[in-house]
Amino acid sequence: MCMWILQLRVRSKATEAGLMQGDEILAVNGYSCKDVSHERLMSLIENAGHYLDLDIVRYVILIDTLLSASAYTYTRLHADR
Repeated sequence: MCMWILQLRVRSKATEAGLMQGDEILAVNGYSCKDVSHERLMSLIENAGHYLDLDIVRYVILIDTLLSASAYTYTRLHADR
């Protein structure tokens, strides 16, 4: 199971890079996050050095008069630290 972002700090590097609450982190610098503990994921992020590349999925709900459909987008984000 991959990790979901439940909360972000205001004006953090994560928000500056475009991460949003609800994003699912799939990989950190090419390392799959599947079946990785929260502690290990945070270690991968904190020890990434000056370059952090995240593969994420962002789920978007499209609402019309009725709930019509849901969709997702796959995004690769990176930030120079």
